[in-house]
Amino acid sequence: MKVLCAWRLKEGKLALLGEKEPLGDPTGTYGACDYHRLQVKAQMPSVLSRLRDEAATAGAGALRPRDAAAVQRLFQALVRALARN
Repeated sequence: MKVLCAWRLKEGKLALLGEKEPLGDPTGTYGACDYHRLQVKAQMPSVLSRLRDEAATAGAGALRPRDAAAVQRLFQALVRALARN
């Protein structure tokens, strides 16, 4: 199975990162190259900050504190996952 950088593919650049099991599988799976992984990690704090700001100023329908905490845990998990790859 071929592993492709989703961002490079969208940009029309060479996207092949490598291969993984099962090697005979002709389908692809997507990930992020080192460059794009670092970009995503760098954007995480500002994205989370914007979500918090929107939740604080939204009034009705705003994120409840437990929802904001869940969003924060989700972003932290994503950062950990990106760091492993």
